[in-house]
Amino acid sequence: MPGISVCRTDEEGGESPREALERSVRPTYRDDRYVWRVAYEGSSVVVGYMAYPSYPVRVIERDDHAFVLEGHVYDWAESEVPDRLDALFAETEGFTDEATLGSWVAAVDGEFVICAVDRRSEDVTVVTDCLGRLPLYRGTSGNRRVLSRQHRVVVEALASPESGSGSGLPSELEPKSGSEPLKPASTSKPTFDRLGVAQTLLFGYTLGRRTMIEGVRSLPPAARIVIDGDGIDVTRLHSFDFESKAHRDRSLDENVAELVKRFVEACRARASRGRATASEGQGSMGRGEMTNLLSLSGGLDSRAILAAFADADLPCATATMDHGAVAESDVTIAGDLAREFGVDWHCYDVPEANGEVFRTHVRAADGRDPLSIAYIHGFFERLVTEHGTITYFAGDGGDKTLPDITPGRRIESTDALVEHTIESNRRFSLVEAAAIAGVSEEALVRSVRERFDRYPETGSDGLYAHFLVHERARNWLFPSEDTNRCYAWSPSPFYSLPFFQYATNCPDEQKRYYRLYGAFLAELSPAAAGMANANFGVAPDSPLHTAAALTYETMQRYPEVFERLKPLLARAVGFDSAETDGSDSTPGVYTRVQLDDGGRIERALSVPALRAWLESDRSDGARFEAYLLATVVAYATELDSGATEDAGDAEGSESRLPAE
Repeated sequence: MPGISVCRTDEEGGESPREALERSVRPTYRDDRYVWRVAYEGSSVVVGYMAYPSYPVRVIERDDHAFVLEGHVYDWAESEVPDRLDALFAETEGFTDEATLGSWVAAVDGEFVICAVDRRSEDVTVVTDCLGRLPLYRGTSGNRRVLSRQHRVVVEALASPESGSGSGLPSELEPKSGSEPLKPASTSKPTFDRLGVAQTLLFGYTLGRRTMIEGVRSLPPAARIVIDGDGIDVTRLHSFDFESKAHRDRSLDENVAELVKRFVEACRARASRGRATASEGQGSMGRGEMTNLLSLSGGLDSRAILAAFADADLPCATATMDHGAVAESDVTIAGDLAREFGVDWHCYDVPEANGEVFRTHVRAADGRDPLSIAYIHGFFERLVTEHGTITYFAGDGGDKTLPDITPGRRIESTDALVEHTIESNRRFSLVEAAAIAGVSEEALVRSVRERFDRYPETGSDGLYAHFLVHERARNWLFPSEDTNRCYAWSPSPFYSLPFFQYATNCPDEQKRYYRLYGAFLAELSPAAAGMANANFGVAPDSPLHTAAALTYETMQRYPEVFERLKPLLARAVGFDSAETDGSDSTPGVYTRVQLDDGGRIERALSVPALRAWLESDRSDGARFEAYLLATVVAYATELDSGATEDAGDAEGSESRLPAE
């Protein structure tokens, strides 16, 4: 996938920072559009990036320092970026004035990583946006410090290389004539963080800064990160408090009017902003005509974007997946919406993922996006082939900003809140997740409680909302958006900071039963509010929508009831969630096969507990859980088998992912 990587090594001899980064990029996902470039190289530090032509990275050279900007600061016009960066750097005294820098981060609309390199000291300072929309990972080993947008790059860079020849990377990476050949990817094996694996099985994602690999941590949002001779220092510049509701005293109509204004502006700022990569002094990687492409479903989030585009007179094309995991009503209503708004609409029949696609997904997502969504690569390949250079929009974030995401019932203690959080969000049961990962149930529960102890809120409503935004969204949904960015720049107007801040400060009472969301849609477009919501089967402007939302929210708050009624509701909206083909390519069968693969996965999982689950009645029909298991197994296997292979040389090699 695309993104910035930084490596610093303050020691002479051995592998250079550039060699370490280029070795580490080798096994990551890319296609023939990708090119690796070194943005800055000194004696002890290298900053590079992998990107395709339309992915937004800019390199700006100055006498005393160099900037690398990944993503967009939407408050800045493209032509103003160099001057605005210079001004920010000067105003914050080289990004050292944390108070001024924090005020800027807490106010600016953007999805970005800013990297500044001091040419004299070779210290690197990195600044991220307020929500951490572009996930970053870091790790240290001895005198080596690594930061990257790609989890796998950090894992590989911290490992020791073995001698070899040939980089296997795009031509710009090949060593110059007469220089030493690049070393191959490391064959050493990382250590799995068993608690991170347990959290992944429990929720589908890790919590806080933890990942599934020991020594590799994700970085927080709104961060100032300094990589220098002493290590990696991380400072949090801003944090959200979801307990305060600044707009509680405003009426529903007042809040809706302000939200609509901010949402339309967020869409306008993001439309066709996925500019071609450019670097002063290095030229441009090329650019073509940009298309705003909206992934349109029958739900509310994508139609809100469609309505905002119409309101702002922004051109866009729309596309919908027709796949076994997509409800028939989703496809039908999406087509109806496209016709209502008079936009170009394409419906793509997306096939089931096979072994090759599964492996592509593991390499693209580094195990942080479950294999259940691997089929989306077929969708993106069609989009890129038929639409060319696109800015990809989807409804990401709508579910975290406009509906009521509080528990909705009185919870008296933190222990009770932890229990509710686990039961409402779990994939595997607590007992299963702990056993399969080989940790104690007490340690797993304690790791969840520790997250709540770190939040600024005190009441259960604010604490639970914080968990859903800073754990579920940041550690699962943001990395899943990076899967999209493997093909196209993918912004979200719902996470526009002005919109997000206002929406999260609206009272929960107005959000309950989708009242605020329904009124928001009606203000944006009565036509959008008048068409059925595929999730509920009725239109948002119908009184029946409130009743359906009441039923849905009640079941979310009482998960034991939801589990019993889920099959009935799935059939009611045209989707049987228990559907399975039972073929040998299903992840459950794949996992069984991997159990006999020389013990590759025992470094990540307890094989006896895994075998017991697979042989139990509980595994029957547990399709998502099986996919989740397969994701962990596939990543563990990929780190073994993929370490010595180049991502561009997979053809003819043994695939350790499901095969048709």
